[in-house]
Amino acid sequence: MGVIQSSAAIFLGIFLALAPAIDAQAFGTSANVDVFMSPPPPINFAPGGVESDTRVNLILEQSRVMATAAVTLDLDMSKIVGITTINDTSDLTGLSGTASAMVDYASWLLHTDPVSNNAVHTYTGFVEFDQEIIGIVLLTSSLDVMDMVTPEFKLAGGTYPTNNFRGLELPDPPTSAVWDVLTLDPTNNRRIDFKYQTNDFVDQIRILTTPVPEPASSVVFAASALAVTIATRGRRFLRPV
Repeated sequence: MGVIQSSAAIFLGIFLALAPAIDAQAFGTSANVDVFMSPPPPINFAPGGVESDTRVNLILEQSRVMATAAVTLDLDMSKIVGITTINDTSDLTGLSGTASAMVDYASWLLHTDPVSNNAVHTYTGFVEFDQEIIGIVLLTSSLDVMDMVTPEFKLAGGTYPTNNFRGLELPDPPTSAVWDVLTLDPTNNRRIDFKYQTNDFVDQIRILTTPVPEPASSVVFAASALAVTIATRGRRFLRPV
C-alpha cells in the first residue's frame, strides 16, 4: 500500500474510532417511556392518535433547528435553584424565560394519551437527556403560541391538538388537588422527573435542549468519502519508479 493510501486508511480508522463518541444520542428513561428518534414517522398527537394507559411517548421532533423567533419558556432551566417541584401555577413564578432567536435547539415532546377515557391514568417516570435542557414549554396556551409562531419545532407531518387541556393541568389558584407534577434538579440539568395524570385528553410538554449531534453513520460516511478522495487524488500524482 502506498503512502497516500496508508494515510487515507489511518484517517478513516481514526474517524471510525471516534464515531461512538460523536453519536451522542444515548440517554436514560424509566421503563415505561417509548422513545421515537431520528427521524420518527409522522405522528398524530391529538387524542386517539398514540394511545396507551401505561406507556409514555418521548418524540424527538427536531434534532437541530434554528428558532426563527424568540421562544417563551414557561420554565427556564437557568433559573432553577435547588430541587424544584412544579405542581401549580405559583411554582412557575420567577422561572419563565426566553430561548433566543437564530440559535439552534433540539425539540422533544413528552406525550401521554390514554385509551380509556372514563378514568384518570397516572404516568410516573423520568427522562435524562445526553444534552443540556434549555427550558420547558408546558402550558396549553404556551404550546399553542409556540406552534403558531415557531412551527419549525414541530415534527414534520405531525398532527397537533389545540385545546384547553393539551398542556399540564396546574391549579390556578393553587389548591390541595395535585394533577401533573415535574421535578427538576439544577445539579443535573439533563433530567426531568414527571407525574402525569391524564383523563380524557392528552398531556404534553415540549423540552428544548442543546442540539442532538449528527448520527455517527453520517460522520463515517463523510470520512469514508474523504478517505477515498485522498487515495484517488494520491494515485494521480504517483509516478512509476
